[in-house]
Amino acid sequence: DGTVRARLTRDRHMTILRFLWEHDSDALADRVTQPVLVIATEGGMPGKAGRVTSFTGRLARGSAVWLDAHHDVHAQHPETVAQLLADFAGSVTGAGG
Repeated sequence: DGTVRARLTRDRHMTILRFLWEHDSDALADRVTQPVLVIATEGGMPGKAGRVTSFTGRLARGSAVWLDAHHDVHAQHPETVAQLLADFAGSVTGAGG
């Protein structure tokens, strides 16, 4: 009916956010051996650029693309995100985009 409503309780939503905020992605980066594309958004939390740079620098095969967008970059720029993912998948599989 077009109604927008929360699917999670506030407590569960805040728990998820807390775990995401406290998650140490750098600790996992050293264990990732597959290619990784990070689609990062400009702005937001202080220190984000440094965290993204640190994470991608620790990956065996990682790169970051920065977009001028908000958190839901896929909803804000669906064509751009789709093209980035298609190009990345093509480069990984050797299909060439």
